[in-house]
Amino acid sequence: MMRLDAARSLLHEAVRGITDLVERSHEQVAGQVVGVARRAGVGAEAEAVDDLRRAITWTSLAGVRGANALLKVLGDAAFGLAGPTTAPAPLPPLRSDALSGAAGLIDGTVGALNGIFGDGLVARRNALDLGMALRMGDALLPADDDAALAAQLRHAFDASHEGADANPAPRRAPGAGGRDRELLVFVHGLAATEWSWCLGGAAHWGDPTATFATKLRAERGALPLYARYNTGRPVTENGAALHHWLDRVMAAADAAGRPVERLVLVGHSMGGLVVRDAVARAVAADAPWLPSLKAAACLGSPHQGAPLERVAHALTGALGLIPSPGAQVPATLLNLRSAGVRDLGPGDRARPAAAPWHGPTLPHMPHLRWLLVATTLTERPDGVAATLLGDGLVPRDSALGPASDRPDVHVEVLGGIQHAAMQNHPKVYAALRDWLVEA
Repeated sequence: MMRLDAARSLLHEAVRGITDLVERSHEQVAGQVVGVARRAGVGAEAEAVDDLRRAITWTSLAGVRGANALLKVLGDAAFGLAGPTTAPAPLPPLRSDALSGAAGLIDGTVGALNGIFGDGLVARRNALDLGMALRMGDALLPADDDAALAAQLRHAFDASHEGADANPAPRRAPGAGGRDRELLVFVHGLAATEWSWCLGGAAHWGDPTATFATKLRAERGALPLYARYNTGRPVTENGAALHHWLDRVMAAADAAGRPVERLVLVGHSMGGLVVRDAVARAVAADAPWLPSLKAAACLGSPHQGAPLERVAHALTGALGLIPSPGAQVPATLLNLRSAGVRDLGPGDRARPAAAPWHGPTLPHMPHLRWLLVATTLTERPDGVAATLLGDGLVPRDSALGPASDRPDVHVEVLGGIQHAAMQNHPKVYAALRDWLVEA
């Protein structure tokens, strides 16, 4: 009910926005016509006609605005009569075939809306805003009850260690490198939700429930969590929110008597930038969970920006200089893209010079190991085509932007894998698993 009401409110705002855009376009076209008429010596006649056109247009658009406002009032009344609901929206099952069901389709749509318009959802306090949460299994961790969070983590760690839950984790194989109370946190990319880590499970593993998380749990006994967040917010805001959640989770584990001995963060695409920001904030604040952070991975993360946003940024600026509806309308639409999308643009744009997720330097701690993975569309990852195309969205050099000769940074370049597919691809998993054994 709440999600339907939020979607309804968003639709009403879209109608208002489109109506305003139509009105501005009419004015621009009419202004150009009147200007030509003035130069031709018939300006007075053209202005009289334009006054009539403006009255007709205003009347028509006023009707649209009035109908939209009336429908909103009636809708508000209907939802008010239905009463408030506190039932959370169903989470999509963590299966690669989840999009065949209603919950999966709705979740995918909400994730896309958050990626494209997420900062607007925050500004309007729209319930479609995903905020920042952590998911464990089929439910979100409690956002405001530390005692319940501690109890949930105690049960989860005990079940993982003892194999006592309904879907027990097998004992770790000898040499698998896992340790008791290892916590994995997976952070998804732009315009997605945590379901994206399931992509291709049936195709790659023959099991729709297979993910990096389930496989690492089986091999290492680690407890996986998934970030679920609004990717349209600025990267720095999501980094701060993740940092806050990690503070809470690690403190709750301590309170439960199950301190996390080993924390691993894995981010895909924008998720890697969010991980970088969270780690940088933790280093600056000397966060109490830092000693447990042993490894952090960025899979296909655009550390030096993404070409599509560079193009959108340049195109928006160019179109904005052209006083024509044919240019102003697409410029207006391009300007609607979220702060999160804009953050993937060139590093010299309007952003703090010391943004902790951008640039050539990864946060450094003696005990922390980094993994940077770049993939290419071509099977040969070191050719000219691989350099130019990258994984289809992120160039190879951008994914490896913070790479250096530092011993704490490990780099993998894998061919024949497109950007989205790397979230559950066997070759990427092998690189991640082997690196975790050494990290």
